[in-house]
Amino acid sequence: MIAWRGEWVRILPEQHKQTTIHHARIRNKFKVTVVLQTEQVQGLQVIKDEKWVPVDPIPNAFVINVGDQLQVLSNGRYKSVHHRVVTNKDKTRISMAMFCGPNMDTIIGPMEELIDDQHPLLYRSYRFSEFMEEFHRQEGTRRRVKEAFELHN
Repeated sequence: MIAWRGEWVRILPEQHKQTTIHHARIRNKFKVTVVLQTEQVQGLQVIKDEKWVPVDPIPNAFVINVGDQLQVLSNGRYKSVHHRVVTNKDKTRISMAMFCGPNMDTIIGPMEELIDDQHPLLYRSYRFSEFMEEFHRQEGTRRRVKEAFELHN
């Protein structure tokens, strides 16, 4: 399954407010998000230590955001990232995103090679369709979808 989302973000200085957020908190429901930032325009932010911090653009570099599916597959060794995009009061930015995810019948679960005495099983296996049902059920909330599949040992 492949989903494309493209957007043109243009906020004129007189329209900009310091608190304007183009997207609210986003958590990638797929495996990874690849971002190529415009060098001259900062806009991507991630949560670190419960605070929003900017991700400074690095010339000719991609930013890779780990998604919920990769956190489950890695049995929690890789952490999914909450991120958001903020507007820029002086400059225009173009965003283009491509998401690639599994088929709805795909079984997602921690890789056996990553489970041992020091790294016990953290998540139960599930069909991707179950994950998407939970994702839509939590619409309008601070989504914590993968947490619905955590095992509480």
